[in-house]
Amino acid sequence: MKNTRLYILGCKIGCLFHKTLIFNVYCGAYGTITDALYFKTNETGDDFETAVPLTEGSLTVTAVEEGWLYSGTFTGEDGLVYDISCASGGGLRDLTAASTLMTDMLMDLTDGETCQAAWHGMMSRAHAWSVLVAEPDGYGDKFEITLYTAETDLNRGIPDGVYTPSDQRTAGTFFLGQATAMLRTGAWYTHNYRTGACDGPIVEGTITVTNHPDGTITLDFDCLDDAVWPHRITGVWTGKPKYEEDIVM
Repeated sequence: MKNTRLYILGCKIGCLFHKTLIFNVYCGAYGTITDALYFKTNETGDDFETAVPLTEGSLTVTAVEEGWLYSGTFTGEDGLVYDISCASGGGLRDLTAASTLMTDMLMDLTDGETCQAAWHGMMSRAHAWSVLVAEPDGYGDKFEITLYTAETDLNRGIPDGVYTPSDQRTAGTFFLGQATAMLRTGAWYTHNYRTGACDGPIVEGTITVTNHPDGTITLDFDCLDDAVWPHRITGVWTGKPKYEEDIVM
């Protein structure tokens, strides 16, 4: 693919649309190409020589250990057939998912993260807890979840259990992560760093709660985001939560 670049401007893709520059492929995507141009650069590669609309064809993206392999066969408006292939490193972002994570996340929850747990009393079918695990300075890993538990109170704290995602608000579940254009709800993981953040809704997996006799609890996260190829998010926090009562009337 020397001295060539492939731009895919719009695709029927089903599960993936990618707009990040990778090597010399722009917008590599699964699916059938519906609007694409094939550019050939000049000999020095610093300017375009021709631009040919592609009328049909497809691009196959294959994950390998080092990154991605791209191969495609296209027919141009000029009647010529263009065979294109290349390799690249880096990841692809699935823009049909709310998650912006690019890899599995192994959380280090031993850097001073605290846990705030607000008890809301009986809500719908179960007792509800809003739980936030985060570093006080705002950096690092953050988990926001709503747990639905069996009957409890502030003195007893969050009951033991293996909680699974659901949108039914029943005991033994946490509300799965969801996002709209205006609002995000349910369970979310966020990784904050000094120049930005990435996050994702939790839609699969488990959160295991162990309530210890000394008033501490252990939260064991083993979760997946909503990506087509889900990212695994794991980590363990142990400590004494800051409990508060927030009864919703």
